[in-house]
Amino acid sequence: MSTLFLCGATNPEGVRLAIHVSRATQRWERIVLLDDDASKRGKDILGVEVAGGIDELASSRPGDEVVNLVARKTEVRAKVRARILAYGRSFARLVHPGVDTLGVTLPTDLTVYPNATLCAHSSLGEGSVVFVSAVVGHGATVGAGCVIASGAVLNARVVLGDLVYVGTNASVLPDVTVGARVTVGANSVVMRDVVEGASVLGVPGEVLIVGAAPRAVAPPNGVHASRGGTNGSGTNGSGVNGGGLGEGFEALLEELGGLWRELLGREVRPHESFFDVGGTSLLAFELKERLRLRGYELAVADLFRAPTLEGLAYHLAGASAPAVVGGLDDARARAARRKARRVAR
Repeated sequence: MSTLFLCGATNPEGVRLAIHVSRATQRWERIVLLDDDASKRGKDILGVEVAGGIDELASSRPGDEVVNLVARKTEVRAKVRARILAYGRSFARLVHPGVDTLGVTLPTDLTVYPNATLCAHSSLGEGSVVFVSAVVGHGATVGAGCVIASGAVLNARVVLGDLVYVGTNASVLPDVTVGARVTVGANSVVMRDVVEGASVLGVPGEVLIVGAAPRAVAPPNGVHASRGGTNGSGTNGSGVNGGGLGEGFEALLEELGGLWRELLGREVRPHESFFDVGGTSLLAFELKERLRLRGYELAVADLFRAPTLEGLAYHLAGASAPAVVGGLDDARARAARRKARRVAR
């Protein structure tokens, strides 16, 4: 009795895709989920049980196949793929039956969700994922382990290196080459070649080199932050010594901390990076919008330049007083503007 093992129990759409493919092909007699999170054991998604951790593959049998459902981060996906390969089991190609694959080069390890468009003469690499309504244009080449998120478009003759993540509704223009391990933020437009390891955000896309020395963000005049311990002293247990900060800056830091807590579902220390504690490009755009409603103007690229809670507070406090946007004039926005003015004086 052949079994399809789905690695990763956080993706119900992946489970549904596997069920559709199984019904169409009659390829597997049963489907089970594997996840290293012990709290998920015994639960089920759409009737498919979480049977254990990925190490359960050690007891699988010849003829069994595996699908890697991890897709949030390409590097994590690659690590899970390496673990699966160590057990010597074959990967299954999971392509929705409604997707036209005529003239497309398909690897064995591939996941393609419904309503995706794969144009003729395109080529997809091992371990790549194409989500709902994404488009891979004619002559495009997708490297190994890439993730093309929902609604993203790779235009004609685009070349993606390995482990590239193209965010929701992003677009890569024709003939552009994107280097390995690049992240293209949601809704961004890539108009020129991108070097390996960079991130691209905005319209037109701004290329940011992740890992390069961060741009120094100078505190506003008269404001100094103490980098004492991270034992919870200071504002909201954040680890900042409030005694060395101006009142306006402390209020701004507290307001930002509340926003990050809402978006990330956890407390964030002042020197932790937004992207190291669960932040994504989609959440970055959400943060930008929430700040706009409070009277602050922020480019998403600024969050990459100043990714820590404290660094972003310095950036906002050091800018000119924010203007009223779209007629917004509620008490909260006015309070936010007063804070920024106090700090800027």
